[in-house]
Amino acid sequence: MYPHNRFIQSYCHQGRIGVLLEFGLETWLVTQQEEFLSMSRDLAMHVAASNPDSVDSLLRQPFVREPDKTVGTVLANASAQLGEKITITRFVRWDHERELPTEDSTPPRNPATAIRLKRA
Repeated sequence: MYPHNRFIQSYCHQGRIGVLLEFGLETWLVTQQEEFLSMSRDLAMHVAASNPDSVDSLLRQPFVREPDKTVGTVLANASAQLGEKITITRFVRWDHERELPTEDSTPPRNPATAIRLKRA
């Protein structure tokens, strides 16, 4: 059976790097277990740190917290331990850099526009 439930884990690092990581699940029961939530946070942090190209390349990468295992191995071990098929269906990672003011720039009138974000 193909997993049909979705769970999205988010991660943000200092307001600069953001990650949304989507998991495919058979049921929602696994999302109530701390082991799954911890693993999903760790994998979202891994995506933020490693910036993979695709889901396939992500699964082949050495896991940041345990370099002797790949992300695919960590996911397979979690699936076996929790008794449910867990897959990564897709992810989005973005990186914004602040545009720092120069000496000759005039500060904006509206504080909400004080920080301008650039596309990565």
